[in-house]
Amino acid sequence: MEYAIISHNIDFVTFLMNEHNIKINLELCPKYNNLQSFLVYLDQTNGINTCFVYSPNFHLSSLLEYFISNGADINAKTKNGCTPLHYAARVNSIETSEILISNGADINAKDEDGYTPLHYAARVNSIETSEILISNGADINAKDEDGYTPLHYAARVNSIETSEILISNGADINAKDEDGYTPLHYAARVNSIETSEILISNGADINAKDEDGYTPLHYAARVNSIETSEILISNGADINAKDEDGYTPLHYATIYNRKEIVEILNSNKTRLSC
Repeated sequence: MEYAIISHNIDFVTFLMNEHNIKINLELCPKYNNLQSFLVYLDQTNGINTCFVYSPNFHLSSLLEYFISNGADINAKTKNGCTPLHYAARVNSIETSEILISNGADINAKDEDGYTPLHYAARVNSIETSEILISNGADINAKDEDGYTPLHYAARVNSIETSEILISNGADINAKDEDGYTPLHYAARVNSIETSEILISNGADINAKDEDGYTPLHYAARVNSIETSEILISNGADINAKDEDGYTPLHYATIYNRKEIVEILNSNKTRLSC
């Protein structure tokens, strides 16, 4: 079926569905710009709510309005708990998001992992959709099942613009997830240079500790985030901070053979002692 969808072989798609009861994967249809297969599914199953949920992926406001005018549930969900607004946020479908919200979409609906549409928008740096969601009352500090806020996700993937939008609209810059990580911990772990700078300039606790006592600099040293290590140190990170096992960032840089970070830490240690 996937090959039939990719190749836009609509006769084969219909044959597989009718003769072999093989279902059309509705996520593949927009991925390969195959609206025809999508409509075949609708025609064969009359699954208006199922199709409606995935319809934002096509970025076609007329398609969305068709479903709404025919009684689709504005907050219909997939098995994973995603609503049409979740998908609109994931693909930064601006007009679709506006239509859904104006028709009563639950802006803070959560999927099975606790993600709101704003979590998805932050993960993929959907700038415009993030602004639309926030301006319409999205919970900016909503937490998923692991305690991540949208800002945690923005920091993890270095979504610079979305991070700025979230912070300017009141995101908790030092929010902690279930493991005690702040957004700055994540920025340090993945060497999100620009996001680290944004977080620090907006008051992030540079020496915040997670449940194991790691500061952002501990993580930067462990994973060899050279530039972020320099940013953290230049902004006052405690290079002698100890985790629950008594290890400093230098211990981790040495253990994991992060030579450049060892040099950075040692040079700053020397500077502090002068």
